[in-house]
Amino acid sequence: MKRSSIQRTTKSLLNMRDRIRFDLPFQRSRVGKNDRRSYLDDSVIRDRYIPNILVWNNGDRYIWVIDGKQRWESVYFFADGESTS
Repeated sequence: MKRSSIQRTTKSLLNMRDRIRFDLPFQRSRVGKNDRRSYLDDSVIRDRYIPNILVWNNGDRYIWVIDGKQRWESVYFFADGESTS
């Protein structure tokens, strides 16, 4: 299995939205703690470190999120203007 590490911008993650899949059976539910979402949003705005998101590209057209679903969804919520309060 080929392994690689790629840094992406928030904009590039948003542009990949239609290819991202979260529906693996071991994934947790959606982000529930608004204070954590707010902290992540602030980190994105201030260009601070965001922990890695582990994905799997098995050759189909999708990128499967193994770890980082809540972080990735938080970025989507923020981009869509969904409130964190």
